[in-house]
Amino acid sequence: MEGQQNLKTDYQDYTYVGNKKFNLINNSDGTISLEDVTDYEIEGDDFGANDINATNQRINEMYNFIYPVGAIIISSNSNFNPNTVYGGTWELIDKEFVSAASSNLSFNAFTPNSDFITQSDDNLSCYVSKNGHCMNIEFSFKTNKAVTDSGGVLGTFNFDNLGISRFTNSMRFVGCSDGSNVDIMFYINASTGELQILDIVGADELKAGDTAYFYLTVSVNETQMLDSACDKFFWRRTA
Repeated sequence: MEGQQNLKTDYQDYTYVGNKKFNLINNSDGTISLEDVTDYEIEGDDFGANDINATNQRINEMYNFIYPVGAIIISSNSNFNPNTVYGGTWELIDKEFVSAASSNLSFNAFTPNSDFITQSDDNLSCYVSKNGHCMNIEFSFKTNKAVTDSGGVLGTFNFDNLGISRFTNSMRFVGCSDGSNVDIMFYINASTGELQILDIVGADELKAGDTAYFYLTVSVNETQMLDSACDKFFWRRTA
């Protein structure tokens, strides 16, 4: 904005004593006009289209000065969109989870398959904590019958209650069991949230009543994170 002419800042109102005065003029076409004959103490300034256009132009230039192309802003409001507030072209480039300490979401986070896991607090726990793009899941369950390799779907993670639309990637990872004292290869399907056992290392099955558990840190892409679960939204101006 360097070198620009300053906008007028000394506008004055018209001032006068008593009432405003007008002469009535009869026009040749039968219409009537009013002529202002008020005795003004101060001749004020008019504020017309040129003035408001110049003011609006300067406001637009101010936004371009404060938020040039390439600028990044951070908002905590999921409904905020700089495209409608500031103009220009902005893209959402990132967002972050609301940081939350570990809490037991149990059946809100996971719906068990009753063929393998009886739905009760004694049989299932699912502790979840979040920070940035990371979700930590501490999961344990007790089986109500023996489970073999590829024995079926143990249950399904509930994406809405985890604050995501899906996992970014399908995952294979190792957990263990206290009862059978074995390692277990688990699998989570990214798009369905289904949890399965792929392999029970060192045993033929997971025995009924055994408690199995795993701890998993998941990195979630911003495109899979629900706005309602986030409190930081990063926007970049592109044009």
